[in-house]
Amino acid sequence: MSGFAFFTPMSTNSFELGSWIGRRQAFSALAGQSMAAQAYCLRQIREKKLYLSVTGNWPDFCVRRAGLSRAQADRIIQYLDEFGDTYFHLNELIGISPDTYRAIQSCITESGLTYKGKTIPIDFEAIPELAAAVEAMRPAKPAPPPSDPFRSLVSQLRSCCIRLEGLPALTVSRKAELLSLAERLRQLAL
Repeated sequence: MSGFAFFTPMSTNSFELGSWIGRRQAFSALAGQSMAAQAYCLRQIREKKLYLSVTGNWPDFCVRRAGLSRAQADRIIQYLDEFGDTYFHLNELIGISPDTYRAIQSCITESGLTYKGKTIPIDFEAIPELAAAVEAMRPAKPAPPPSDPFRSLVSQLRSCCIRLEGLPALTVSRKAELLSLAERLRQLAL
């Protein structure tokens, strides 16, 4: 062995691991682009009311044709409007919540994520660096607020209103029932 380095071939398991990691990275790239493209498509369908050619309302289209709930579809469109497609690419590479993205958004440019004076490209080769930088920049989770029954009820009312908007036209008796409840709420607010 004098002068020669001992060569150990890569084990079959290591090669297989590398192959699977490469596949995952390729699928992540496609998924990030696909999610951004899906968001663009959904936004166009909703804004141009193209869904009316196959169904009477947006929620029905989402469930029956897009395979999503209305809330999911609206959330995807909201993320596109708020963040652009970079969010989808970064999310597929390292998994990032909208709240974390908002917190670090000022450090993201077309070139990548700027952290400690260095710009890290948003691509496969930089996944470990991206993940470490995002983790370091992630805001600390605030303590949960004390339980507020009023806030909980208001949130439930908002949710009910959203679900009611998605229903087909209401009958006269159902409208009267809603107006009666609305009047009770108005009295409580006085």
